[in-house]
Amino acid sequence: MLSHIHSINVPVKDQAKAVEFYTTKLGFKVICDSEIPEMNQRWIELQVGDSNTAISLFTSQGQENLVGKFNNISFATNDIDKTVAELKAKGVSFCQEVAEVFWGRMALFLDLDGNVFCIGESNE
Repeated sequence: MLSHIHSINVPVKDQAKAVEFYTTKLGFKVICDSEIPEMNQRWIELQVGDSNTAISLFTSQGQENLVGKFNNISFATNDIDKTVAELKAKGVSFCQEVAEVFWGRMALFLDLDGNVFCIGESNE
């Protein structure tokens, strides 16, 4: 049976610049960085916080049109105001400020390629 999500893919233009953004700005940790010689690409996985969740920074050949498009990735925080302030201080751009929603509070930020991500703080 399926047990969990191993990783979620984020398509990026420049893997080296993306790794720098995700590690220095968001604090993710590189857990895999392997060459794929037959594709002339790298497979990069980053650990999100102390969780078992990972994102991969990879764009399949022919799928470059997916870079900077909408995705459904939402990150959780226990203190959205503090998290947003810390990310802004590191230069992360937000396309939606903190807003009240039916399940809690959320904000939307952008990576270097225009991929949009949600940060949420639950009411629960």
